[in-house]
Amino acid sequence: MSSFQWVYSSGCNWIPFDAKANREIEKLWFNGTCGGWIYLTSFGGQAYINTASLYLQWSGYNYRIARRLR
Repeated sequence: MSSFQWVYSSGCNWIPFDAKANREIEKLWFNGTCGGWIYLTSFGGQAYINTASLYLQWSGYNYRIARRLR
């Protein structure tokens, strides 16, 4: 079975989410949920994750997200 990693764009780098956030985002994706609020340790709070349009929104900023094979 393939394992996937979710990452977000920071400048020209792709930063992986922590394991807990990765599981939460993968659940949204797998269940076909367009988006939801989850706690992101790296951002220090709740962020809105949109798995349909592949972005996260936090503190008024949007960040691109991607799903890739580990």
